[in-house]
Formats: sequence, C-alpha cells, structure tokens
Amino acid sequence: LTVLFRATSTANLASTCFPSQKSPNFSVLLPSDDDLIKPRKLPNPILASHQHRALHQELLFCHRRGVLPRRKPELQCVLEHKQREQRKQREVAIHPPSDLEVKLRTRLQRLQYELEEQKRSESLKNVPEFVFVRQTLNRTEADFQFKS
Repeated sequence: LTVLFRATSTANLASTCFPSQKSPNFSVLLPSDDDLIKPRKLPNPILASHQHRALHQELLFCHRRGVLPRRKPELQCVLEHKQREQRKQREVAIHPPSDLEVKLRTRLQRLQYELEEQKRSESLKNVPEFVFVRQTLNRTEADFQFKS
C-alpha cells in the first residue's frame, strides 16, 4: 500500500478515495486557518541576548561621552594592582624564594639597570650640542636666581 501511495499522483489518489466525485473538496480534509500555527520570524539569538544588549548600550554610552570602551576607571585599576601585590606577598610569605631564585632575580635587575643606562647614554649621544649648552645655561640661571 505504501509503495502504491508513493507511486500515484494526487489526482489518482483523489479518484481512488472519492470515486463518486470528480473534483474532491480537500478543504474539508485540511484544518482551518485558525487551527494552523502561523509562521513567524525567529528571534536572532545574538540580538535577543542580554549580554549583547548590554554591550551595545555600553558602546553607545561610551561613544557619546568620548571614552574608550572597556577601559577600567583609574581607582579600580589601582585597587586591582594593590590586590595583586598583596596576593604576591602572601605567596612569598607561604613559600619563601630559594637562594638561587634570589640570586637570579638580583642578576636580572642588574642587567635591566645596565640596559637602561646604555639606552640613556645612547639617547644623550644623539642629542645636538646646542641642547646641552642651553640646559647648562638654564641651570646656571636657576642657580643664580636661587642664590640671590
């Protein structure tokens, strides 16, 4: 029966189901429009999400104020830095560094200091001579005014 159903067309099916009628009334067989679920547009999950709406609102607010988005206030940054430092101090108190770690840290600090000094001396070499002369003149004028 299923093979027969698949092979026949709707016209053949109508003639087998309703032999007395030439044109069957399928509206009786179909449910009315009130019973059908009417199609509607699916909501966009991104636009409907609370996080997306909050982000969009924040971006609009920051754009109006001219502030960079997602930048924390200075007070909050300072508090987070303080909390990080306290956490580090607690870890050091629980697990004190070994002698090797202390030596390596001091060596690293010394190397960084030497690199900074080297960069500073290179930057001073690139400065023209008249800048040095002007700086010394400014210092002597300031010293002269301070003594008077």
